[in-house]
Amino acid sequence: MRQKILMTLISAWLATTMMVDFVAIPIVFRTLNDVMLAGSVGMKLFGIYNKIEWMLGLGFLLAALPFWKLAWRQRSFAIASLILFILINVYAFYITPSIIALTHSMREALSGDVSVIAAMSQRHQFFHTLYVRLDGFKILLLVYSLVFMFRYKKQGTL
Repeated sequence: MRQKILMTLISAWLATTMMVDFVAIPIVFRTLNDVMLAGSVGMKLFGIYNKIEWMLGLGFLLAALPFWKLAWRQRSFAIASLILFILINVYAFYITPSIIALTHSMREALSGDVSVIAAMSQRHQFFHTLYVRLDGFKILLLVYSLVFMFRYKKQGTL
């Protein structure tokens, strides 16, 4: 039963991440001509998805806790769940709010000092790049976790 729950959580998390990152957000930016508006819609989507992702991550972490007691290879699965949970908290409570705040500040400063806007834009780009790289790492950890579950289910060692 635990295997089915874990496989469902991991698969749902991976699928929704891929859907948001590679389908929903690109469609928003291709459809809307106004970059600021597209950015606002994207941030709203990420804000909503952060909440969904937090629930998936918490479920994964709780379901993976018994793996801490097992051998190193199985423990690495639990460690992956913990890293993923920490990662989504960094998204939800640091990166996404920072990007949203910078986007609002940039919108308000559009008629202001060009150097201030450039500095904000550079900081915005830093957070965006950080988000993309961490998301790639998250996808790798989710794939690892899914492969782990399939492999050990097949071996019957869980």
